[in-house]
Amino acid sequence: MDNAEERQRIGDTIRQARKNKKITQQDLSAMLNVGRDNISLYEKGKIKVIPYEKRVKLASILDIPITSLLYKDEKSTDTNCRESLQQYIKAVGGVVDEGDIDNLAAIFDESPIVKFSKHLLEVSAPYPLAQAVQIVIAGIDNNEKYSGAVDLLQAALTQLFHSRGLTTADAESLADYFGDAYIKSFSQ
Repeated sequence: MDNAEERQRIGDTIRQARKNKKITQQDLSAMLNVGRDNISLYEKGKIKVIPYEKRVKLASILDIPITSLLYKDEKSTDTNCRESLQQYIKAVGGVVDEGDIDNLAAIFDESPIVKFSKHLLEVSAPYPLAQAVQIVIAGIDNNEKYSGAVDLLQAALTQLFHSRGLTTADAESLADYFGDAYIKSFSQ
């Protein structure tokens, strides 16, 4: 993809949201764990594709919808995940009824990636925190394109924990803990 207009639109969105939050490029680079020069390049539209995980984290930090940071060609969908989702939830000891599995599977089967994180959080919202965490992990783990995407997992969990009343710092710390555990699960 080499669409300068899309890159510039995303860069302008990042710059404006950063300024609205009164965050410097240096501060944002520290929060995102990238160099300050990268933030400048993002904002100027000089990076061809900002990694998806970084855009999810940017959306969380800047309190903007992830959809405002997506490129036009990110309209892909995931298919046939109902069975694997059901198996995963049972394997981790989760208790989710069949109707909820159908709803979750429909989200993964039919919704564009653009709405992925938002839907995970909406679907997990009515559940107790432990089950909500399982749903977010299962959703990412069963997404063919983003399975193993630790930054995406941490960003989604940060939003989940923050929505449950944790401070941003505590939410990020707890999400990092789960991210580390998720990484370790791949090495076993």
